[in-house]
Amino acid sequence: MVKYNIKANRIFTKWRKIAWLGTFVIAVGGLFEPLLGLFVVAIIVGLMVMSFLRGRYWCGNICMHGSFYDLILIKFSRNEKIPNFLRSNFMVVFFLAFFMFNMGRGMINAFTAESLLRPRTLFVFRLIEIDVTDTVGVLRGVGFVFVNTYWMVLVISVCLGLIFTSRAWCQFCPMGTFQRLSYRLSKIIGTSKKTDVMVSAKSKLLCHSCAKCTRVCPMQLHPYLEFDSNSQLKSDKCIKCKTCIKNCPAHILSLQNEENATKITQQTEHSYALKKPEHRANIEKINKIDKNILEIAFKIKNSTVDFIPGQFILVNIKNNPKMNRAYSISGFEKEKDLLRVTVKKAPGGYGSDIVFNSLKEGDEVILEGPLGHELTVDKTSKNILLVAGGIGVTPFIPILEDLSTDVGFNGNVHFIYGVNKENELLYLDDIKSLTNRRDNFKFTPVVAFDDNYKGEKGFVTTVIEKLSLSDTKIYMCGPKPMVDSSEKLLGKMNFDRRNLFVESA
Repeated sequence: MVKYNIKANRIFTKWRKIAWLGTFVIAVGGLFEPLLGLFVVAIIVGLMVMSFLRGRYWCGNICMHGSFYDLILIKFSRNEKIPNFLRSNFMVVFFLAFFMFNMGRGMINAFTAESLLRPRTLFVFRLIEIDVTDTVGVLRGVGFVFVNTYWMVLVISVCLGLIFTSRAWCQFCPMGTFQRLSYRLSKIIGTSKKTDVMVSAKSKLLCHSCAKCTRVCPMQLHPYLEFDSNSQLKSDKCIKCKTCIKNCPAHILSLQNEENATKITQQTEHSYALKKPEHRANIEKINKIDKNILEIAFKIKNSTVDFIPGQFILVNIKNNPKMNRAYSISGFEKEKDLLRVTVKKAPGGYGSDIVFNSLKEGDEVILEGPLGHELTVDKTSKNILLVAGGIGVTPFIPILEDLSTDVGFNGNVHFIYGVNKENELLYLDDIKSLTNRRDNFKFTPVVAFDDNYKGEKGFVTTVIEKLSLSDTKIYMCGPKPMVDSSEKLLGKMNFDRRNLFVESA
């Protein structure tokens, strides 16, 4: 079984790429010159001020230790589920008390002893004797207290990071606890109302409950299950690192303050998602197209499905926590209450692994939808360009069926379908049959990496750049690289972005 938690990229700024070096400058350099430890005072002041404005934003965007965890330690971590005891209030209180005791003892020694000798302290050896009989000496003694603390954090966090996950330490980090307490106070007195930013969805109704945000979250939170009525995640444990934002398949997440989040929700078109009809269905048939592609037919029970070609369905594949997968509807037989989806097994895909290894004919499954409007075709258009890549072909089968049989539709349709190898072209006979029904329909399959292929070679962009796109609406579904390259090309062709409708595959 593929692991639930994902080692996702968490580094999105230049600072985050180099910040981890500061941890070792203070920890290692401080053994030779303890005054370096005084930089920690500025760090503590900075994070406390930041916590009054944005909660634990420092942890996810500025913290040097966090940079080390997210860039270096994550590569060696087992990336396991964080045990409940590490999240417990006992651990939070224990390490806060231990931190305060250790710091307090060190400060007393720095201000009252005549010298700090070479003997071993709790975590490290001093490499020099520190004379604390003058002001500079006292400052060096205080600096060494922070150096010792840095070593404590490194030793414990690396051990926990290797055993569990790279941000395991952050569950009970004393500095994180101070930030959470300051954040709560700021909410009471109102200092963070306008400055605070939180993970926000355009509308929680648009969330597919795919759980990707949870699987990539370094704190292993459940954003998609915790959005409030304003579609915001208000957990004081969130470090606002943007990892969930960058990895959301629906592209509906961002960091926003409460006022902007409200505006965005009000301005977002989500009327089609206001009602997510739920259907109970049995798996009627599983057809194995090849070792990596399944066609699954669902028999709807005791409900009516209102389907518009181009829509998708949410298939519940797991509970506790809830997890859905969105699949384009590749076929619908209303008279038989039969709905089909086509699933491609993704390398390392948690959801597709469940579908391929756990679902079987006869199983009862909960479906939500149909949903989506991006690929619902405007039949008043003079010219329609349909662009598919790989498994993104699936929503276009019912679209072509609908357009080819609608006697009132007179527009021109050009369907471009791109794959890497010729044997990856799916539903080829169906597509040819549908496009041959009308003289004003055209089909162009294009293959990128197959020397034996006799047809159009290259990418979908190879075909698009040859076309005249005046009075054209484009509907596109495929992998992100295809979509990105196509959008870049269309920008160069001065195509009106308002006439481009995209759904990721």
